Amino acid sequence: MLESIFGAGYVAYKQTTPRWIPRPPRAAVSGPHDWGEAWRSEVSTFLQYAALGGAFAIKQGLSGQL
Repeated sequence: MLESIFGAGYVAYKQTTPRWIPRPPRAAVSGPHDWGEAWRSEVSTFLQYAALGGAFAIKQGLSGQL
């Protein structure tokens, strides 16, 4: 299905990407990357982990009091 959507670009990607076991790239890959943008895009994920950890801590504290 992806081949029908993306065509030759997907076929080329498939030939260079391992299917089951990831491996590091053979050659250094360069391109634009902004770490600040990456961190900003993950802030909500970090907050969700913190909230989940807090909920587990509260649950643990309450279960010890029962």
